[in-house]
Amino acid sequence: MQRIRPINRAMRRGVTLIEITIVITILPLIITAFILVLDKTLGDAKTVAAQSTYDITSSLAIDRMEDDVRASTAFNSSVSAPYSDPYQPVAGWNYVGTGSTDRVMILSLPATTVRENATTRSVAYQDSATYDCATQLTLNPIMTYRAIYFVNNATLYKRFLTDTTTPTCATQIQKQTCPSASIASWPSICKARDEVIAEDVLAFSVDYHQDRSADALPNQYTDTGALSIARAATITLKIGKITNSKSTTSTQTLRIVRMN
Repeated sequence: MQRIRPINRAMRRGVTLIEITIVITILPLIITAFILVLDKTLGDAKTVAAQSTYDITSSLAIDRMEDDVRASTAFNSSVSAPYSDPYQPVAGWNYVGTGSTDRVMILSLPATTVRENATTRSVAYQDSATYDCATQLTLNPIMTYRAIYFVNNATLYKRFLTDTTTPTCATQIQKQTCPSASIASWPSICKARDEVIAEDVLAFSVDYHQDRSADALPNQYTDTGALSIARAATITLKIGKITNSKSTTSTQTLRIVRMN
């Protein structure tokens, strides 16, 4: 004959009030700890994602400036005729900027007939009236434009300034750019918006060098004549966000030698 096992006493007596009280006390602590761990995990994931985004953005921005510096024919301390800018600072463009971490970089660049990476791209030449554009094209002076890198409201922009008074053998593709905020009242010279290079900019600095020297030119920001012998520039760009609780920043530095 099969024996029937006795029912467990704990099962028979049920759950006591003390056990319920313990569970009620501990459960919120467990839930709170879980929420804190989850919040930290999500916060860390957001920080990693933001760091990655800033690293990529700063790297692409430096690459963009590298292309222009290498192709430039000169570093400029200011902008003069025949290049005009209705939206320039009150005192005009000046490479000194507003401080050591808020510089302005002004480049002279050869104008081209078509956009970058096009197989038919060529240099745009001035029509000097001395040499025929059809048979003596390359004897004419090269047309140039000005590229200005500057920071405004924590955004690094590139502005194009073009010469609209000098006759050319072929129309250059570069167009004058102006601030997006003023688009409704643009004068006729404005043809496009300033190019946004990077946002959340914390610092933008430029040091100039002679040839391949590692040392910056002496008095580079007090003697404008120093730029006439500059052949290279070290650009440092810092972007990110700094708060009381956590900071996420990315700093990129690159030394670039002009090819022209």
